[in-house]
Amino acid sequence: MLFLLLSCKSDLKEPSSNVTDQEEQIEDQPADVPEDCLTLEELYVSQLEGIVEGACVGCHVSGGLASETRLVLSPGSTSQNIQALSEVATITENEGFLLWLKPTGQHVAGHVGGELIPKDSAEAEALALFIGRANGTVDECAEAFDPTQVQIDCELEPPGRRLLRRLSHVEYDNTIRDLFGIESNWGASFAPDNVVHGYNNNATGLQVSSLLADQYMNAAEEVANQVIHAQAELIIPCGILERSVNCAEDFLLQQGGRIFRRPLNSAEMAFYLGFFEDIYYEDGFNEALEWTLAALLQSPHFLYRSELGQAGASGSFELTSWELATELSYLIWQTTPDDALLELAANGSLLDREVLHQQVEQMLLDPRATQTISNLSEQWLSLNLLPIVPREGDYDVFTDELRTDMGLEIDKFIQGAFLENLTLSDLFLAEYSYMTQDLAHFYGVSFNTDSIDSDGFARVDLSSDHRYGGLLTQGALLTVHALPSSSSPIHRGLLIRERLLCQELPLPPANLDTSPPAMDPNLSTRERYEAHSVDPACAGCHNLIDPLGFGLEHYDGIGRWRDLDGVHQIDASGVIAGVAQENVSFDGAQELSARLSEQEEVAQCYVQQWFTFGFGEGDLHDSSISCGVEDAFGQYEELGGGLQSPLLGLTQTDRFYERVGGATEGETFAVDSDYTEIDPPDTDLPGGTSSELDVYVLQDSNWGTGYCNTVTVTNLTENDIVWEVTLEVPGVIFSLWSAESSSGQGLDMVFTGVSWNETLGPGGMTSFGFCAEYQ
Repeated sequence: MLFLLLSCKSDLKEPSSNVTDQEEQIEDQPADVPEDCLTLEELYVSQLEGIVEGACVGCHVSGGLASETRLVLSPGSTSQNIQALSEVATITENEGFLLWLKPTGQHVAGHVGGELIPKDSAEAEALALFIGRANGTVDECAEAFDPTQVQIDCELEPPGRRLLRRLSHVEYDNTIRDLFGIESNWGASFAPDNVVHGYNNNATGLQVSSLLADQYMNAAEEVANQVIHAQAELIIPCGILERSVNCAEDFLLQQGGRIFRRPLNSAEMAFYLGFFEDIYYEDGFNEALEWTLAALLQSPHFLYRSELGQAGASGSFELTSWELATELSYLIWQTTPDDALLELAANGSLLDREVLHQQVEQMLLDPRATQTISNLSEQWLSLNLLPIVPREGDYDVFTDELRTDMGLEIDKFIQGAFLENLTLSDLFLAEYSYMTQDLAHFYGVSFNTDSIDSDGFARVDLSSDHRYGGLLTQGALLTVHALPSSSSPIHRGLLIRERLLCQELPLPPANLDTSPPAMDPNLSTRERYEAHSVDPACAGCHNLIDPLGFGLEHYDGIGRWRDLDGVHQIDASGVIAGVAQENVSFDGAQELSARLSEQEEVAQCYVQQWFTFGFGEGDLHDSSISCGVEDAFGQYEELGGGLQSPLLGLTQTDRFYERVGGATEGETFAVDSDYTEIDPPDTDLPGGTSSELDVYVLQDSNWGTGYCNTVTVTNLTENDIVWEVTLEVPGVIFSLWSAESSSGQGLDMVFTGVSWNETLGPGGMTSFGFCAEYQ
C-alpha cells in the first residue's frame, strides 16, 4: 500500500507550546549561527512544525484516519515526529521522494487531502531540504535539495536475497503429478495461499500454518498410499523377490533425489534408510516404503525450493546447478525439473549460462509452459474470478457455458500471442480472437466454421469490426471488471491503472462511503460516476481511474457491445493521466488500446509482472528489487520487446544466478560429491534416549540466520504415552508443524503433540518439525 499523507482540512495552528529540553537548547543557540546551517531539528521547529501539527497530526495519529499508513505522528512531540518523518523521508518512487510527492500533490496516485504545500512555496523548499538532510543526501549547510531526483546506483545494488521458497499450491499439485504420474488436487484443497503484490507465490507470503502443516501431512500419506499401491512398478527399482533394504536404498538414491531435486547426502540417506528399517522388520517392505515416501514428502527439502547458493569469490552466493535447475523449471513450467534438467544439473552444464539459455528456449516449446502463461495472466488480470463473479438483472443470457467459453477465449488469445512471441502492441491491437459459434453469436460477429479445434473454437477475423479486437475488448476481462448488474468505470479503470500501468493507488479513507452511485434512469453511467471528480475526498484517485474506465463504456457488464446506455448516448472519450506523455486523450476502446500500447509505462509494467511472478518479490520500495526490475526491462528491450522477452530476460539477469547474504550465513545444504556408503550422521543436535522415549533430531537445513529441524519421537515402552519433549532451541521459532510448543528454562522449548499424535502406542513413532531464526 502506498504511503498516504492525508489532510483533515483543519486550520493551520501555531507550533505546539510543549517545549522540550531539546527546544530550549535550540533557543539558546547564538544569534550569529548561519540560517542555512540549521540542524535538522532547528529546521523542523522553525519552518515545518506548524504545518505538521496543524494539518497532519489530526489524521496521522494512532487510531486516526491515516493510522494504517507509514506515517504515524505523536501530537506535541517534536523528537518523535522528527523521527517518524525522517523514516518516511527515505521512501522513494520513480518520480521522487514520497514525503515530497504526497503533500505537494505531485504523486501519480493523487492525494486525498489535496495539495497541502504548493510546490513552489517557501514551505516546500523547507520540506525538500528536510528530506535531503533526513536521508543523509545533503549535509546541514546545504542550501537546497531537489526531492524529484532519486539517485540509486543500480550497479552497486546487490542481487536478490537468499531464500527458501515454499511451493505454491499450484506448484505442489504439478510436482506431485510429474513425480509420480498421478493427478493431484491435494494442493487445490489446502488453505489458500496468501496473495501479495497480486500473486499467490510471493516468497515471504508463503508461510506454513498449523492447519497447512496438517494438510501437508495428510496429503503426503494419501499420495504415498496411492503411489505405492498403484504406481509401484514405476517407482520401485527392483522386482518383487528383491524388495529388501538394498532396494530401499536404491529407491532413496533414485526417487529421493527427484523428490528433493538434488541427491540426498549421507546423513539424509542414513536417516531415511534407518526410518525404513524400523518399519520394514515389523510390517514389511511396502508398508515401510509407503511411510518413508510420506516422510520425504513432508520434508522442507520437498516443500521448499532452495535459493541459498554457495559462497563465491565476489562475496555473493552463487546458486548451485541443482538450484538453477529448480529455479528454471518452476519459472517456466511451475513444476519439478524433469530428468533432462536434473542430468544437466548433475554434470554441471547449467552453470554455463549459454547452456541454460538454450534450455529456456527449448522449455518454452513444452506444453507445460502454456500452463504457466495461463497462471500468470489469470492473476495479473484477475481472470481467475471469472467462474465466480455474480451476474443478475438483464444478464440471464450469461450462462455457465458462456462463462467457460469466455475463459477459454482469452486463454487461447494470450497463449497464442505469447507462443508466437508477438508484441504488447499486437496484444492490444489484435484484429482477431478465438470463439465458439455460440460466443461469436453472443458478440454479434461472423463465425468461421473452416478451422474449428477440438474445443469447438475457431480463429475469428475482426479486422472489419470496429467493436471488438485486442485485449481490452475480451469478454472475460470486461465481465470480471464490472458490477453484478452493470458496467463499472471504476473497476475497469482500476484494472488499467494498477495492472497495466503498475501505478498502485491507496485504499479510500475508512470512513468514506464507497458504494457505487445509485441507479438513476435519468443519468447515464458516466454521469452518475462523474460525481467522484467533484468530491474533493475522491477526486485525487478517481481522476486517474474513471477516465480510463469511461473508454470501455460501450461494453455492458458481460462484455456485450451497446450503442446506448439505457436511453442515453455513450461518451467513451477519456484521458490517460500520470504517464510520461501528458494527458493522452482517446475516444473508445480501440483508441484507448492504441494509446496504451504506445506508453513505455505499459511495457515496464508487463516486465514488472513477470519479475514479481517469477522471483516471488515485488516490493519496489526495496531498491534491490526496483533495480532488478530495471535490469529485467533492459533485457526485455535488448531481446526485442516480444511477449516472451521478460521471461527470457529474467534468466539473463545476475539475480537469476546469484544471491546476497551476511558474512556469517552458511551455504546451501551440502550435497555429497559421491555417495558410497551409509553411516549414521554425526550430530550434536539435541535429542537422545530416555527410559520411555527416543528422540532423534535431524537438521534439514541451515542458512546462517536460521534453520529447520525434523524431530522423530519413538515410544520405547509397552504402554500408551502422552509424550512431551524438551529441546534447546536457539533463536525464535517462526514455523511449527505437527506439535505445539511452550517456553521452558533458558533456551529450552517444551514440545507436545497435537490431537492426532499426542498419544503414542507401544513402539509408536511420530515426527514434528520447526524452523527458527537466530536472534
